Amino acid sequence: MKKIFNVIGICALMSYLFIFPSCEKAYDEEELLSDIEKKRNEREMKERTFVYAGDTFQLPAKIKQIDSISVYGYPDEVSYTYSFNASDKEAIKQQLFELTSKISEYGNFDLDRQYIYLGVTPLSEAKIDASNDVTYWYFVGSNGRLYNISFDSDSETPNFSIGEFLYRLNEDNTLFIPIF
Repeated sequence: MKKIFNVIGICALMSYLFIFPSCEKAYDEEELLSDIEKKRNEREMKERTFVYAGDTFQLPAKIKQIDSISVYGYPDEVSYTYSFNASDKEAIKQQLFELTSKISEYGNFDLDRQYIYLGVTPLSEAKIDASNDVTYWYFVGSNGRLYNISFDSDSETPNFSIGEFLYRLNEDNTLFIPIF
């Protein structure tokens, strides 16, 4: 029994002498600080980036997802709400406006509902171009679907929502209004 403990002790001592010093030498302080900085930057980029319906949005400030709601009648589509610091509102809104304008072949727009007729109105005739100071707008995602973004500044926590709109686009870019 004593020999077994001696062998175990010698193995542990050899492991300590060979393994632990090699770990200390292989990872110096500069590398450690560099790795910590990389991880922090990756985490910050995750807090600034979100993907919705295949489109990636990188924002100039941190956001946090606070809610997600399935769109009624369309279980595959979800509307997401993100909170942000109130001082970052204009920068986030401007960046989202620019990004969605680039994605959408129609730019950013609002809909003139008085000219929308069930399934026959082309989007090009129903849309009203939106200026960059609006807090609610539509865009067509890279997948060809109609989405909206809205900023809520009246709530306790400043937030914006992005989600699929209930109107759909037919293959000929006419608006389809589902009846529930």
